[in-house]
Amino acid sequence: EGWVLEHASERLRNDPSFILAVVKRKGESLKYASERFQDDENIVLAAARQVSLEGFGDRFFVLQGRVLERMS
Repeated sequence: EGWVLEHASERLRNDPSFILAVVKRKGESLKYASERFQDDENIVLAAARQVSLEGFGDRFFVLQGRVLERMS
């Protein structure tokens, strides 16, 4: 499942609905998404829900902080 995003066409790689659907099934696929989607809070959180926090690195924690700020 994770290979889907890695080998997707350019059109699909730029489709936020497709990216979201992929990371909801295989969160680790986020590493194959463009930076634009790796910085998208909804996509990052969907990916994080699917996998443990290991492997996301600093980018996840920065976005997590942004989301928590908005919630307070």
